Amino acid sequence: MLKLNFETGTAWTESIELEGNKNDDILQLIDDYYIENNKTLPLITYTLNELEEIYENDENEIDRFIPVNGGEIYISPLVSIEEI
Repeated sequence: MLKLNFETGTAWTESIELEGNKNDDILQLIDDYYIENNKTLPLITYTLNELEEIYENDENEIDRFIPVNGGEIYISPLVSIEEI
């Protein structure tokens, strides 16, 4: 099992727990979690257009966000991965 901790823009993080280990493809694990949970995540989601508006096309900031489901949505940057 893994616990993935995501940045929230505050002192807190949001987490998801999923089956896998640190050697697995983390992006694929997140995609699988998203699909298995009826396309929901306990995180704020963004479209690419929303991120471009927020960060005024600052590619360095936008690239920190994680594309989910082939780039349909983006989620907050990953802060840490814990094996549990």
